[in-house]
Amino acid sequence: MAWRRIVSIVCIGGMLQGCASTRRLDGGDAQQPDTTSSASTAVVLSPTQLRADFDQAIGYITAVAVHADLNARRFGIDYPREFAALRAQITDSTDVCTFARLLDKALNLVLDLHAGTMSYEYLRAYGTLQSRFNISEDEDYASVAALERQCPVAPPALMLPVEFIDGHYVVYADVAVRGTVVPRGTWITSYNGEEIASFIRRHLTQVRPVQVDQGGTVYSLRFYRAGEPAFRLGLSDGRELALRLDDSVTWQVPRTHDITYFSQPRPRVLHFAEQRTLYIGIPMMDEDVVEGITASIDSLVRAGATIERIAIDIRGNGGGSDLTWRRVVSHLVDRDLAFALDLRMKDNPLTRGRYPRQPRPEATPIALLGGVPYWVHNDDVVTFGPDSTSLRFQGPIYVLRDRYIYSSAGNFADFASQDPQFTTVGAPTDLVGGAQIEPLFFRLDHSGIVFRLEPALDFSGVRTLDDFAHNTVEVTITPSVEDLFLRSTFAGDIYDRDFLLEHDPLFRYVVARPPQVR
Repeated sequence: MAWRRIVSIVCIGGMLQGCASTRRLDGGDAQQPDTTSSASTAVVLSPTQLRADFDQAIGYITAVAVHADLNARRFGIDYPREFAALRAQITDSTDVCTFARLLDKALNLVLDLHAGTMSYEYLRAYGTLQSRFNISEDEDYASVAALERQCPVAPPALMLPVEFIDGHYVVYADVAVRGTVVPRGTWITSYNGEEIASFIRRHLTQVRPVQVDQGGTVYSLRFYRAGEPAFRLGLSDGRELALRLDDSVTWQVPRTHDITYFSQPRPRVLHFAEQRTLYIGIPMMDEDVVEGITASIDSLVRAGATIERIAIDIRGNGGGSDLTWRRVVSHLVDRDLAFALDLRMKDNPLTRGRYPRQPRPEATPIALLGGVPYWVHNDDVVTFGPDSTSLRFQGPIYVLRDRYIYSSAGNFADFASQDPQFTTVGAPTDLVGGAQIEPLFFRLDHSGIVFRLEPALDFSGVRTLDDFAHNTVEVTITPSVEDLFLRSTFAGDIYDRDFLLEHDPLFRYVVARPPQVR
């Protein structure tokens, strides 16, 4: 778990699809990358150089990527065979753009949203804040900018309003595509005549993210974007929809909000006087928002606000710094809080050398992970308590979460699910979560491609493979089709007072709870 100020957020795409933050940490729109000062010479590498870079990347993945060990068991992935098959595609005619796509496939196969190449926009803004393995302090990431110019790839235009509900891909808004109207509530049942879970398992190098629901079903809301340019989707009404990845989707009722990561437009603090409820919205784990949040809370208290319950909303929060949520919580509570860590790393010279702190230096073969040896990086019991101006609140605190939280937001949700004063409310991510540290960034010698890997796996409370998910939600509230339709088409602010109180099932659950101390 990263306690210093870092930037570590969710990333869905790959380098050639602009894997960057969609918002700045202050919640504003992302700036377009300024690559004009970088050299314009095309990157040309020999097959020998490309193979050397590929081998270098696979070496780092093998040494560091803990999720590969986990997913070898969960999905039966033979990583040496898969990596060898990708390497064999490097020929005398392979250019650097094709190589970058092969590397993205190798990283995607790790099946972790912290594993992937990063865009120049992201690296220019946050590169100095990252944990770097072989990247110099004065790195300007010009090689990344040059490759983005040389190999422009726009993400597929097609984006269907689909949610996975009770084991089904459900269209949650009425849309028209290629002249065909698909009403909300329609299920997508197949891809090119194939069961969707089967298609995903056959394309693990391309589908991102891959999720597993509580019943063990493998799914991905973006599965169709990883396949052929033209394809067919089977529908529950018996029709078969012929689509292309460059198709546009027309919403019959205009879309006003995206249900995805970074959905909260800004941090906010609201007091619901009649319900005696304090609401705190945290759109990203950015320490810069903490002072404004705590000042707003103090202002409400000075004005005489009565508070019997607190809701902390982290829906859409893609991560950032753990210190953000710790500082907000410290301004609320009346007691010391604690949670135990059991973070482990793969045992090899790279991790031993990069992370010298070894509270339990002996390596232990992990039977659940096929006997791969791991060593304990951090087994601390982390404690933090009320700050000097804390509310000293003793009542219930609810953490509102959805499918679109990750990294330090997931760390907060995991902590909240274990503390008796807190209750997590909402939906699981169906991703592997738990405590993490900051990803480690690497640079390839010849191409200059930069990518990151998560080096630590949370073993706390783990008895089975499923326990690694750390995805407990104490009060599960699955949004219905109508909930999703309203959230995506509502004309106003879906995180403001009226919508929360009248239409938000998670917040309505909170205000209906009794105010007793837990």
